Amino acid sequence: MSGVGIIGRDNYQPLIFDIDIDMKIHSSTILADISSFSQFSDEQEGLFDIRTVYEIQNVDYIDIEKHSICMPATNECVRIAKDYLEFMNEYLKKNL
Repeated sequence: MSGVGIIGRDNYQPLIFDIDIDMKIHSSTILADISSFSQFSDEQEGLFDIRTVYEIQNVDYIDIEKHSICMPATNECVRIAKDYLEFMNEYLKKNL
């Protein structure tokens, strides 16, 4: 799924966001296909839940006026939150 960043403004450059999401892995992610509402008929466009987390995998320089950012969805935030909660649990047990 791709999207285009801000185009035609001073000090801004066009960006293409290439977002990969495996719904088998991210089954709780809310996603709506909004391609039929797009101004760009040849693109797939989606609207993601605000809680969806992405990892910037790479940024490619396409040409002087365009860059592509590959951002697969990730569950890394779930692991970080779990680790933090476990840490706080242990900390509170020792210090209360």
